Amino acid sequence: MEYEFTAKMEADLDEIAEGIAEFNKPCFVRIGFEFNNGVGYSPYSYVAMYLKIKAAIENAGATKVAWAWVWEPSGSSDYFDVDPDLGPKWYPGDEHVDWYGIDLFSYSTYFAPGGYFTSKIAQFLIDAEERGESEIVVWGDGS
Repeated sequence: MEYEFTAKMEADLDEIAEGIAEFNKPCFVRIGFEFNNGVGYSPYSYVAMYLKIKAAIENAGATKVAWAWVWEPSGSSDYFDVDPDLGPKWYPGDEHVDWYGIDLFSYSTYFAPGGYFTSKIAQFLIDAEERGESEIVVWGDGS
């Protein structure tokens, strides 16, 4: 599946990629804000967009990038689903992800005892560990 970039998006991507390469210091790059939460990304095309952006940054010469793939618990939990015809729904592949992450914004929302999100977060951590990830980055402005 393809993700179509406008000419403006292509130019912006080139500028960002060159800036990251010129920065030349270790950094995280997180592609796709809350990708699974209905904020502008579509299943399957998200992966194509992720890979296009990652390739552009690498092709610009950035070598000190850690790639963060960050899931949002209030969105869908089908992050590792793969369609035989369309490919991966949300996950770009182990070779394209250095760090798994979780968006957490409110302690009372995500960690209420016995809460819905508590079990979803626990399952995400189990899934990540089963894929060999033992360290998770937490993103957000939790309160």
